[in-house]
Order: sequence, then structure tokens, then C-alpha cells
Amino acid sequence: MQQNILDIYHHLVKQYEHLDDEEKKAILIYKSKIFDFMNAITCVDHFEELSAAEIASRIPDLNYHLDKIEHFRKIVDLKENMMVKYTIFQGIHLDNPLQLIDDLKREYQILLQAKDKMMLQEDLVVYRGVSLEHLEDVSNLARGNIISTSIKIEDTEPFLFQKDINILYVIHLKKGTSLLVAPVSLVHTYKDHEDYLYHKLNGIEPNLLKLMNRGEEGCQEVILFKDSLNLLDIQTRKIEKEEGNLIIYTIDTEPVIQFRKNNVKG
Repeated sequence: MQQNILDIYHHLVKQYEHLDDEEKKAILIYKSKIFDFMNAITCVDHFEELSAAEIASRIPDLNYHLDKIEHFRKIVDLKENMMVKYTIFQGIHLDNPLQLIDDLKREYQILLQAKDKMMLQEDLVVYRGVSLEHLEDVSNLARGNIISTSIKIEDTEPFLFQKDINILYVIHLKKGTSLLVAPVSLVHTYKDHEDYLYHKLNGIEPNLLKLMNRGEEGCQEVILFKDSLNLLDIQTRKIEKEEGNLIIYTIDTEPVIQFRKNNVKG
């Protein structure tokens, strides 16, 4: 990776370090296994003004999301994950769907508050890979407001060629764009080598939750907000790969200028 791109990312991490604990926790919650549900909530028109019950009634495939939440709740409730449960997920009601919707609405507002404290200091290109069953209006980057991207194109590979429609977004960001980074993640991992072998040999996913700093070798994730971007120009091309067809959207953007209550720190 070019050193200049790493320098840009490192500067963003320095800004991240100035966020308060509540804001860092909101990023961890979003990047956990419940990010899909938060995205589904923010896709509901005028969700900020609706009750949890009204939002739930408007989420397509609600039971699919609730099944995933219940599976994740059981993992969080394991004794080896008590530290995670009573720190990161303190106050997050994984056992009550309507309360959880209100919790995630609150965490979403904290994310908005956090991204107004961070600003891109130089132009940057980020990437996003998406696999869909049907071609949709994908030029808008995402259904909801939050867009997960990476500064490394290879990080998109796990998200491509899973379904019939495969899209690679190449997003050109301008200096001054508000965004977030997620240098620390909550990952599913193993207790030790013996635990690793047991899970691998039996085809069972790991269930130990651990905070991990991704470093330069891991995914350098950049979280964008659609309402902070003006889409200026969209170029489309299709290429044929051995795994299938890939649609590439190259998108030029500029930041939506908003009043910031907090100074951006370097």
C-alpha cells in the first residue's frame, strides 16, 4: 500500500483517538453482528420520528434480522464473553427487539455526533464490495445512510461473488469529508490452539468475542455517511471475471458542508 494512503489513514486514527468512550463504543456496536439490523432501521423513512413498533412493522424480513440477533445474543451471554456483555453491550437490549430498536436509534445518533468530529485532511479513494440477488438502484452506494468501505481494494473480496449481482464501488472522497474509522473491532476468535482445532474439525464458528486492533495488515475500514456526500459523477463499466460478471461504479464525491460544533483534532 502506498505510504501516502497509510499516512492519511493514520491521521484519521489520531482523530478517532480523540473521540470519547461512548462514541468509540457506538462504532464497536455498529461493527458487531448487529450492523445489519441498524442499517435496516435507518432504511425506514423518517425512522427518527417513529416509535420502535412502527419501525419494526416497516422492516422487510424482520424475522430474519431477529433470528440473527438471537444467535448473537446467545454468544454474548456465554460466560467467556461477560466482559464484552457488561462493557460494550451494557444497555443494549439484545433480548427485546423493540427496546433494541430504541437502543440502536440512540447509538446511530452517537455515530452522527462522532463523525462530525472527524474530517478527511486529503483526498482519498475507498472501496466497497456488494453481492446482490437482484439489480437494484445501486448507484446510491447503500440502502441506508451508513456505508462501510475500506482503503484497500482486496478487503472487498469476501463480499463479492456470493450472489448473482456483484458490484465494486470505487469512491473518490475529497478533503473535508466527514467520516469515521474503525481501527478496533470486536472479532469472533478462539481461546487457544486446541479450541481452534475443535471448532475447525467440527465446522463450528468461534464464539469467543475479543477486541482486536487491526493494525496495518488488517482491514482499514472507513465508515461513510450518505447524507454527508454529494455524488458528482458516476462512471459504470462491466468486466467479466472467472467468478462471474463484476459491475464497477466509479463515483466522484464532494463533502456536504455542515456546521461543526466540535473542532477536528489532529
